[in-house]
Amino acid sequence: MTRALPSGTRFAGFELQRVLGAGGFGITYLVRDIKTRTSYAMKEYFPTDIAERDGLSVRIAPVHQSRFSLGLEAFFQEAEILRSLPAIPGLIVVRGLFRRNGTAYVVMEFVDGKKLSDLLQGYLDAGRPVPEAPIRNLLVSISRALDTVHQAKLIHRDIKPDNIMVRERDGQAILIDFGAARHLRNESENAIYTPSFAALEQIPPPLRRQHGHCKEGPWTDFFALSMVAYVMMTGRKASSAEARAAALAAGEPDPYVPVARAGGGSYSAELCDLVDFGCTLEPLKRPATAREFLACIGKSTSGATDRGAARRNGLPRTSSIAPKARNAFILMGIAALLIGAIWAGLS
Repeated sequence: MTRALPSGTRFAGFELQRVLGAGGFGITYLVRDIKTRTSYAMKEYFPTDIAERDGLSVRIAPVHQSRFSLGLEAFFQEAEILRSLPAIPGLIVVRGLFRRNGTAYVVMEFVDGKKLSDLLQGYLDAGRPVPEAPIRNLLVSISRALDTVHQAKLIHRDIKPDNIMVRERDGQAILIDFGAARHLRNESENAIYTPSFAALEQIPPPLRRQHGHCKEGPWTDFFALSMVAYVMMTGRKASSAEARAAALAAGEPDPYVPVARAGGGSYSAELCDLVDFGCTLEPLKRPATAREFLACIGKSTSGATDRGAARRNGLPRTSSIAPKARNAFILMGIAALLIGAIWAGLS
């Protein structure tokens, strides 16, 4: 049962229209600026297991106050991270944040669309594969967003279909939810991550320590993005990094099934090679930067985005696909090793 504020509630210059979504740590509303009539998404910090509603106010029992305060600061940190980043098409834009009613709120652009996870379920229900062109375009959009994130010395750390929105009017993919993001200098053994999309360097020790260099970096996000592409191409999740590491530790073969085989061969070799490259278990053998990942895609896409087709498919779409030499991936793998080693030395 949600304890959301009712529609029509007014405060801080906004009127609540309806609930857009709710999770364990917050409730997101569609709101309207009372003066300008502009619509926004407003996220309220509301940890459902410890918070109670008293009118407009959020009440916390004294025994939970310390936990609530820590979560509130993390909520603010996520908003500050997003607000500090340049405004580009693939990133959610934060318009403001404030404290009110005993909690905190973040005002963001309203993305009128659907989560990628919902769109993928629609394809599954219809028994249709996701076309290759929109998969490529989504990878380009999110890679460019990640390039901005990584240049700010941040990593997202929780890329998954639930954290990608696809806007209805133009098919633009937008990366949302930076609750797990952190600065590259910070390490944490208790960090938030989603096991089925998490990279080797995110899983608990000792499995990750058996593989040498396991520091998190941009390559961590490209593993998750590649795992998302794997789901789009096959309709199912690949073997998790944790399951793969456990199998190798037990002397068994890596259970990862190459995407070309898992997807029934319906996608180009170039795209399959790219996704397998990104899903490599060892961090130093993956794409090391957003620019490297984009270069892989850029060698196999050309032309302007087909907006009409994007709307028809429910996902972003690009036009023609040009051939690409497989040995480019070998050179990129070598570059990844060198760049990863340099990054590790700077961390």
